[in-house]
Amino acid sequence: MPNRKIDIIEKLTAFQGYFRIDRYRLRHETFAGGMSEEITREVFERDHAASALPDDPIRDEIVLLEQFRAGALAAGREP
Repeated sequence: MPNRKIDIIEKLTAFQGYFRIDRYRLRHETFAGGMSEEITREVFERDHAASALPDDPIRDEIVLLEQFRAGALAAGREP
């Protein structure tokens, strides 16, 4: 769902040391329409990250999820 609406209610740094943890209070547009309830998410800020794309070679299928990702918001990308 491109360009979904996100209302950031509050962003604060919960920890600052060797790494940083930012805490977000927000609401986001749901896939069914409307806005979510207020949620709180912590984002562990560090340099590089990795991801995985699970697949089932027997069924020749991959698993794709569509969900709100606070990390993408923190990175300045469309979640």
